[in-house]
Amino acid sequence: MANELSNNNVLLGMVSLGHQAGVEQLLATGRYDVNYVNDNGDTGLSIAARRNDLEMMQFLVSSGADINIGMGREHLISTAQLHGNQEMLNWLNSINKLYGIG
Repeated sequence: MANELSNNNVLLGMVSLGHQAGVEQLLATGRYDVNYVNDNGDTGLSIAARRNDLEMMQFLVSSGADINIGMGREHLISTAQLHGNQEMLNWLNSINKLYGIG
């Protein structure tokens, strides 16, 4: 369990650095959980949103990340609004429509 926790913190660290190629490599090993939630409620998606990194968010969702876990989609929308990132808001809204949310 401790090793799994450490692995997933490495994944979140790569997301926080915006290192998409590294995130891809880690996820490809199958030893990392794209939906990992740390003790602060952070997921890769929430970290990417705070970085204003739509490309990383799109990659994570395409890799199976769930927008409803951790701090959830409302947090992602609030973060996009805080950054004034209309492209991210449009993308999040398109995901909401895809899943029949909102």
